[in-house]
Amino acid sequence: MTEDSSENATVCERATIRTTEVARPDGTAALHTRLAAGVSETENERFAEAAELMKKLSHRSDILTIHEVAADRRSFTSELLTVGACEDLPALRLRLDRKLDLIRRVCIALDSVHELDAVHACVCAGNILFDDDMHPVLSEVGMIDVFQTLRGDPENDFGYGAYSSPEARHGQPCDARADVYSVGKLCEFVLGGVTPEMGEEAVPPLSRLAETAPAGLVRIVRRCILADARARYASMKELVADLDRYGDYDAVGTALTEPNERNLTGLMYSDPTALAHFTEPIEVDQDPWTRLSTVLGFVEPTADCNTPTSSRGSQRGADPTNSGRTSPSQAHGQTESRRRRRIAGVSMASFAIMSLAVFTQPVGALTRWSARSNLESADPMVRADAVRTLARKGERDLGAVLLPNAALSEVHLTGASLVGADFTDADLRRSDLSGADLQRSRLSGALLGGADLRDTNLHGAFGLDTASCDEATLLPEGWVCVNGRPKKTLAAPSAS
Repeated sequence: MTEDSSENATVCERATIRTTEVARPDGTAALHTRLAAGVSETENERFAEAAELMKKLSHRSDILTIHEVAADRRSFTSELLTVGACEDLPALRLRLDRKLDLIRRVCIALDSVHELDAVHACVCAGNILFDDDMHPVLSEVGMIDVFQTLRGDPENDFGYGAYSSPEARHGQPCDARADVYSVGKLCEFVLGGVTPEMGEEAVPPLSRLAETAPAGLVRIVRRCILADARARYASMKELVADLDRYGDYDAVGTALTEPNERNLTGLMYSDPTALAHFTEPIEVDQDPWTRLSTVLGFVEPTADCNTPTSSRGSQRGADPTNSGRTSPSQAHGQTESRRRRRIAGVSMASFAIMSLAVFTQPVGALTRWSARSNLESADPMVRADAVRTLARKGERDLGAVLLPNAALSEVHLTGASLVGADFTDADLRRSDLSGADLQRSRLSGALLGGADLRDTNLHGAFGLDTASCDEATLLPEGWVCVNGRPKKTLAAPSAS
């Protein structure tokens, strides 16, 4: 096995895992994942056990294929999937039946893990990958200690906390019901198009989803994410059984004492446009890969997009329980230009095990396109979520985004270009805007307690003096916080 000349490695301070694209003896691309030196024995053992678990399940089409685990159990080689991940899904605007098919496939994959008396424990939109047929493939099975990871990632930059069960977040023993919780949160994202929030409500109201989604689906999601694990679905089979009859809303899931679901009779969204946050329509009759490729400009709509780029592809049966695998050899006719079209940087590079794993994840073109499209949404929550997503991915050119009343506390926008942005009454507490270009922006009534605005360009900005600040607020040169309000000194740059 030889390493590719261009190393796609996760690199940042204290990272415990490093990934490198390599070439297998048969010429196919693969991903080599290895632990850094100095990790604890506990971390090493968890890593090794997870790799061996996935290798046991590698006969399945819905679990990441592990080709080999090194003799020292500190590294493994897996297939390389470069199409994208479930976090990219909103850009495709799939029909409801396709969304439910994806969720059902994830449930079936997790059930195979549970049959081995194991749990995934950290299912999230970022570690459900897509194969060339846009079918979901689970990665990171058993790999993440959520409790330790959140200690090293308190701001939940990698998204595990939003999808993880309360018992996983608190370091308590987990069983299949922890994965049921994660699937419920995944449903929130897939059905609603917005990244879920961490929470431990006894009976979550799911008010936003209940506005338009079929009542049966809302109640199924609610039962999945009940705080009390004993009240959730006991298995993936139970969950799938309810998904298959979600139209019978009185018989599935968990209802509130005072139901807030509005779509009681429908099997589809009551308002098809309510959850569509994109400015450009996508043809729903195209197959997913053609649609994805067309959106990103990688191929013309009439191009043949069905040739697989990895060991997975359209030759594989659609049944997610199919244990047959295709040959690992590359499809005939694959060219270097085809290889360059792949969306790089998903696969196992999203690893963040234990408290030491702090990765700078590569930005997938689809994720970037999806979030930028959401900046134009009519829903302020979606716009705020898009800003957070782009900020996490290192994007800094955000332009004149409209964010009045947006919840953006603790967002990192260092050096961002926000010329003409509207932050009226936005919550920017403890956010980092140092070095940002805020020319002609609107900051009236913004909450700036603990925020860092050092070295910002405020030329032509409006309303900073009506925002609120505190002793922890770091204001630009020439501004001071007086009685909870930014006050301009004589030496301050021009800002209204």
